[in-house]
Amino acid sequence: MSVQPEHADVGAYALGLLEPADREAFEEHLTTCDRCLDELADFSGMATLLTELRDEGVYELPEARGEPEPAGRAVPPQAAAPEPPALRVAPPTPPAPSTGSAPAAPSAPSAPSAPVDELAARRAARRAPRRSLLVAACAALVIGLGAGVLTGRTWFEDDSSTSTRAVPGDPMAVIAANGRVVGATGPNGGAAARIALESKAWGTNLALELRNVRGPLKCSLVAVDKAGKEQQISSWMVPPKGYGVPGSEAPLVLQTGTWTAKDDLARFDVRTSDGGTLVSVPA
Repeated sequence: MSVQPEHADVGAYALGLLEPADREAFEEHLTTCDRCLDELADFSGMATLLTELRDEGVYELPEARGEPEPAGRAVPPQAAAPEPPALRVAPPTPPAPSTGSAPAAPSAPSAPSAPVDELAARRAARRAPRRSLLVAACAALVIGLGAGVLTGRTWFEDDSSTSTRAVPGDPMAVIAANGRVVGATGPNGGAAARIALESKAWGTNLALELRNVRGPLKCSLVAVDKAGKEQQISSWMVPPKGYGVPGSEAPLVLQTGTWTAKDDLARFDVRTSDGGTLVSVPA
């Protein structure tokens, strides 16, 4: 073979069939070719498998049959890869008479495991920074999901025990059973809102029930504390048919929360995307 490494040399290298010069050239090629290194991993157990088959009398390598190896020669790049040694089933061999020691089995070419491990380690070192970035991204995603549990339409686990039980699936009833309910109506008999509040270790769990509102509207629920600081804790779209109006009697009901403690809250505003306020509910 020539000392110019080719992608087709992977199998020969894995089986230990390359000449020293070709082997050194191919190992140098492996340090920069991920494709060949990936293919080499698929061949990693081939030499061991062939040795086991030979020992069982199912397969023999050319050296084990006593056939001479062809002399080394350059192979044109466009030449087809040689066919692998053919498998043959060996006839059963009668047990040999005992002579006190078993004859040593002929040795088969071994795969260059040490260079493969070394090359794999080099590639792993090159890829370590990429793995670190992936780990950091996953950690950021988990943290983001953990923070998101306090905003939007989210159901929370109860961190307290109580003998009062409400009907499952009704956020207003569930939260009201462990807290209190406040409500208000907007100017000129406008939107009507009821909010159930419940203290939690992480802040305040709450549910909103909104009626007498027609769309289309983009709305948000804003929590305002006693110091005047605001936090948007949910947002939604009101469809044209609206909520809690003739023809669409069902109210809008959503569950959310805020990190502000219940006793530090002053009010809740239901606001529209154009800056208007549909209703303010004292906390």
